[in-house]
Amino acid sequence: MYPVSDFAYFLLLLNVGMFAIGFIAVDHGREPVVDRDAYRSLARNFHDHVETSRPVLLVLVGLSVYLLRYYLRYMDELGAVGPGEARSIRYSLGAVFGNPLEILIYNNFAEALAIALVVVLAYSLVLGSIRTWVFFWALVDLFLFASIGAGRTLIVQGGIFVLFLAVIRDTLQPGSPKLDVGAAAGAVAPAAPRKNLLVYVVVPMAIMTVFMVYLTFARIFSLEMGLDALQDGELVGLAGEAFLGNVWVYSVGPFRALDYALSHPSIFGFHFGRLTFAAVDEMIGIPIRMIGFDYPIMNRQIGAIIQDEIIFIGTSDFNALYTSVLRFYYDFGVLGVAVLSFLFGAVLRGAVQWFQAAPSAATLSTLLFLFGASILSTQTWHLANTGSLVFLAGAFLVQRAATPRQGTVP
Repeated sequence: MYPVSDFAYFLLLLNVGMFAIGFIAVDHGREPVVDRDAYRSLARNFHDHVETSRPVLLVLVGLSVYLLRYYLRYMDELGAVGPGEARSIRYSLGAVFGNPLEILIYNNFAEALAIALVVVLAYSLVLGSIRTWVFFWALVDLFLFASIGAGRTLIVQGGIFVLFLAVIRDTLQPGSPKLDVGAAAGAVAPAAPRKNLLVYVVVPMAIMTVFMVYLTFARIFSLEMGLDALQDGELVGLAGEAFLGNVWVYSVGPFRALDYALSHPSIFGFHFGRLTFAAVDEMIGIPIRMIGFDYPIMNRQIGAIIQDEIIFIGTSDFNALYTSVLRFYYDFGVLGVAVLSFLFGAVLRGAVQWFQAAPSAATLSTLLFLFGASILSTQTWHLANTGSLVFLAGAFLVQRAATPRQGTVP
């Protein structure tokens, strides 16, 4: 691959450094007071309001019917145009989605629910139970959603969530014994046995990898070849090799793409906040366009530039990921990289504090998503998606509705 300029490395290091400073600066010098036993309410909250919730189960079943409709359309269209268009037909009008309203609902609400699916699956694997109908239908829905467009980012997010929960498991599930209120005074019941991480983390991560290889396979070979192709070791090997190549390119390629973007300001231009806050820009722009005004929605503009501007980062071409620094820089320059990175670090720290103050499925979901977005900011800026904004707003509203108002009995 081509080398990266010193200026690009400077911006990347500035991004990381200011993010860390922003995270540390929130309540700096004040020692957090966290009652580890308070996290036991998280397990009760998740069990009562997610794992055994009939409304949640009904939503998941309904979502599967909704997604199956588009999955069947997608497979029909994919059979007609070939695997080379596996990604593009997901975003094109008239192939999978019949009108702009269908795309709008899918991109906003289906994507938000897909993020929630990943949270449910990750929590169930590490801390909860997989022997529930909620887990089963969440798995079905995630398969359908990820298969529509052969996208792998959601699976990567799931892997990050699983690893994050595994790392903080000792905090969320304290191993100290707890009092058995039904026993005699002074009697103590041992804490419930925790899961074997080899079975519930390593094995699922391996399955996620296999599924991503399958999605890569769908982009290279026609799925009409079916089991015949899967039985051909050479074809499966090519899909696996392509997947590993994608992992390498997507890991370090965005730095080269960023370097290219920095050297071509005439292509990208400065947008003064509309890139970083593109989800808000789109929420404003869609109603304006619906009443007849030609509002230039930034997500669509930058998406067209990235798709059309196929660049070479070495021996391979590239046109997808430019890191979050691209948006920060082409909004407010070097100062934008510093300030916006600082603010993002502060926001993540705020999510940590929110979760510590009120452990629940909603606050944990917010923390997991923002943590994943920070890790994946080395590739792209996930907060630019309207689905992400809907997800975060939904988590806030759910938590607010569940929090007893002052003067009421919880």
